[in-house]
This record gives sequence, structure tokens and C-alpha cells, in this order.
Amino acid sequence: MHNKIKEMIKKNALGVEIGPSYNPILPKKEGYNVKVVDHCNTLELIEKYKAMGVDTAAIEDVDYIFEGSLSNIPLQGRLDYIVASNVVEHVPDLIDFFVQCSNLLGPEGKLYLVVPDSRFCFDHFRQVSSISQVIECCGNTNTTVGKIADVVLNTSKRGEEIAWRQGADGPLNLVNSTEKALGDLKDFLWRLQTGYVDLHNWVFTPDSFRLLVNDLRLLGFTSLSEESFMDTEGFEFIVVLSVDDARSFVDRLEYLKREKKNVLLT
Repeated sequence: MHNKIKEMIKKNALGVEIGPSYNPILPKKEGYNVKVVDHCNTLELIEKYKAMGVDTAAIEDVDYIFEGSLSNIPLQGRLDYIVASNVVEHVPDLIDFFVQCSNLLGPEGKLYLVVPDSRFCFDHFRQVSSISQVIECCGNTNTTVGKIADVVLNTSKRGEEIAWRQGADGPLNLVNSTEKALGDLKDFLWRLQTGYVDLHNWVFTPDSFRLLVNDLRLLGFTSLSEESFMDTEGFEFIVVLSVDDARSFVDRLEYLKREKKNVLLT
């Protein structure tokens, strides 16, 4: 999926990659004119991933620290692109994230999203996120108790894998026993009182995500609309969004039928 993103972006275009951590899609050392946004500074990233036994050689200098907002980036309205791989499902306020991204993009700018398909990862047994949930979370700066409960109760694996390819073998099981889920819930709730809790706030399939973006634009919550789409490979799909008021809205009924079919088949 990373190579597909690279093929779509010119090296001299001005952009931002959000949350590349130790695996950037558009490395500066390869000549990309990119600014790095992450949740902490470079040295802290290196120490964090060293402690996890991860190779930190690819970690790049962090230009801006994400502290719940992209408004500290002095490139408002000037970016040719924003790349965010496995980021959008984490943000507590999805609408605000889209608004911040659209504020950074120039008139022809694009938001490139790599998104996990819940059918093929540990979100498998969680229900896809609805537009009502997304709208109701406007203004949130942290996750909710309900989402924490959903995660600890319904996180799954196939065999021993937490992400897998379509058609993969192995039994589907829950990661937590009831007792373990209760213990994890108590731990998460304590962390929620003392700081930010990072988890998958949102659960998507390709059809559910594409319909959600369409409906948020239809209702005036975002100016972004789908420009292109690449279906799931492995456990991820790609959606490219841009500001285009002339772009047509999708056939909502068709997407709803397809999403219902996805649910019944998984």
C-alpha cells in the first residue's frame, strides 16, 4: 500500500505525513518535500520504539508535534498533500480531523488515507462506526467509556494474528476472556482519568468509510469528498480525499446494501 501512495505523489510537492513513527511512507532521505507530524519529538520516538525492540533507523526528524490539533503547523492552505496511514481510526473527533486537514490543504490539495479494514483485523467483531456516533463525538479530545468497553470486550484475532489477509485460515477468537476484559476496562478507565487513551475510536469497512465521508459532506460537516479509492489489500484500503464542490454524491442506497452484505458475510 505504501508504494501505491508513493506513486501518486511527486517528490517536489509540499506535504505533511502524520504519524509515520518508524515506518515513513515518504522519507525525507528519498527526496520528498515532506514535514513530519507525530505525537512526540524525534528522541522520544527513538526511545519509545527501542524499548519495544523495533528498528529505529527509519525514524525521521519530527517537524511538528501533534497535540490534538494540526493548527500549529504554519502551512495553512498551502499543502499539496497530507498522508496519514493508520491514523484516521485513532482520532477522537473525526469531523475535526477532516476540518483541520482541509484547512491545511491548498485548492488542489489531497488527503491520502490508508485505513484498516475491520473485516481483516482485530476490529472484526466490532460494529462499524455510524454517522450518528461520529457527529455525537464532535468536540471530543479523548476516547469514550463506551468505546473502551467495546475494545476490551470485542477485540479479536485469527489464529495468533491481529491482522490478516482476505481468505486467511485460522479460527477467529476473542483476545480477552471475560475476566481479562474486566481488568483491562478498569485499567483503561484509570488511564482515561489521567491522560490520553490511544485506541481505535472508529471501525470501518471500505463501503462504510466511503459512505460516511459522502454523508459528512452531504450534511455540511466537511468539504472533503472522495477523489479515488483502492480496495483492500492485506488488511488495508486507500481513500484519497480532496476539496471539490463539483464532485457528485454517491448512490447512498447502493452503498448501504453493499455494507449490509459485508456484515452478513463476515
